[in-house]
Amino acid sequence: MTTLRFSNFKLLIIFLLFLNFLSAQDYSFDFDEFEKKPYEIIGNLKLQSDFTKLNKSPVLYSLSFLNKEKADYWDYYNASIELKGSYEFSKLKLYLDVKDLLVYTTNDELENNFNISESFVNADLSSNYELQIGKISVKQGKGYIWNPVSFVGRRKDINDVDVGLEGFWMFKLEYVKSLSGILQNFSVTPIIVPVAENINEDFQADESFNFILNSYFLIKDTDIDFY
Repeated sequence: MTTLRFSNFKLLIIFLLFLNFLSAQDYSFDFDEFEKKPYEIIGNLKLQSDFTKLNKSPVLYSLSFLNKEKADYWDYYNASIELKGSYEFSKLKLYLDVKDLLVYTTNDELENNFNISESFVNADLSSNYELQIGKISVKQGKGYIWNPVSFVGRRKDINDVDVGLEGFWMFKLEYVKSLSGILQNFSVTPIIVPVAENINEDFQADESFNFILNSYFLIKDTDIDFY
């Protein structure tokens, strides 16, 4: 009886292997099917609502609704859409990042804020040099919420620190070099930010050309930055 069960078990294994052989397919890997496309498009849609019950006792309530109809609550709705796109050809890359924010409140106030966060051309001049011209969001320093060395960056919103920041119009050149000694890597990044009518007017009041230089060194796995 034991021999019969053991034989049935072997027959089952052989039968399963036979079925696996019949269902087997030839697989091939074609690199052309995974060739990098010259374009890239990314979209993000965000919907948010907020309902707040108001306390009528504080003086702030009276000031907020001065000469206005009193309300027991305050509600807020917003919809934001962000589109990022890039197109690369030869050694040039075009990049565009636009945002549109639609806000509606209890007071029937409707706001629509559209802005171009980034719009620039990136040119790979060589294996070490990279040139960018246009509206660029530059991230300098290591601070997550606040950076004392973010001379060409806007202040983050403490209520949403991960949101992308609008850039400034500028000329940016970067030189990067890798080495094999104690100094493993270093880079030099000069930036020119022009200020004129309708160009970076919120960067500085007077018309001018502002020069910012960032130097980076990697020495024995230690990052060192100079601004």
